[in-house]
Amino acid sequence: MYHLSESSTRKQLIDQQLAQTGWGLADTKQSFNVHEYPAFLNRRIPPNTNQQESVILKQLDQNGMITAAQVMHLLSVKERRAREILKQLSEKHLLEKRGSARSTYYTKINH
Repeated sequence: MYHLSESSTRKQLIDQQLAQTGWGLADTKQSFNVHEYPAFLNRRIPPNTNQQESVILKQLDQNGMITAAQVMHLLSVKERRAREILKQLSEKHLLEKRGSARSTYYTKINH
């Protein structure tokens, strides 16, 4: 888990989360080219994904499924934003939505 003092900002929390997931970007608003990362990361992440989507896809590679609640925790975003990101990934045909209501989860579509 992440241990932060009360004076820590949301940005510091995101920096710590990204560092633990292996991305380690200092500025989370910084855009980046996925192709700049090592080849073992690039082969599973399509070039038209943003930073948040890339973190979700990496998590899916490790766990096989993800929920909106897990995305909220992973990215430190509100529920509405988590669902929006997952919907965008579904519309790009990268994720498949399974279940309904509280039992909804997403899996990666293998092309």
